[in-house]
Amino acid sequence: MNKINGMELAKMLRNNNDMLPIIFVTGYSEYMNDGYEVEALHYLLKPLNKDRLFSTLTRYLQRYKLNDDIVLRCKNNTIHISQDSIMYCEAYGKSTQIYLLKGNTLDSQISIGKLSKMLNREFISCHRSYLVSLRYIQSIGKTEITLDNGIKVPLSRRMYREVNKKFIKYYTKEYP
Repeated sequence: MNKINGMELAKMLRNNNDMLPIIFVTGYSEYMNDGYEVEALHYLLKPLNKDRLFSTLTRYLQRYKLNDDIVLRCKNNTIHISQDSIMYCEAYGKSTQIYLLKGNTLDSQISIGKLSKMLNREFISCHRSYLVSLRYIQSIGKTEITLDNGIKVPLSRRMYREVNKKFIKYYTKEYP
């Protein structure tokens, strides 16, 4: 790395309260103790053993698999957010407005089609311009969906049957 080393970068991330998983891969064992300061997941020495790397990655995935984070490119930055914090998404051309549980929004530089592929099965398309989390649907009418916070999202007539079926399955615990 130029200009900055991995430990300095890790400290910067932690100072910004960013809890990204950090795995150091290095030939320098003398910095291993510093890895504890930045809460590194692991410190692997070169030459890299693939089995140890995959074991470390598997351990991380098993420990944090419920945390369904995604990474989004926004106007001025790239962020990671938990899918649990997304209520619904609305397409605006080639970008997407993401409405979060806390009431704030994100302007993502990703199409709704690409975003749909990143999100888990709790998200359904209810209109060509909208994705909604089943988790936050309060009720479904013929032409709109009402979310837990009272916001109404349009529901395409041709998608009504499929959306209603998934909604019922989700809340009766039959959803895959």
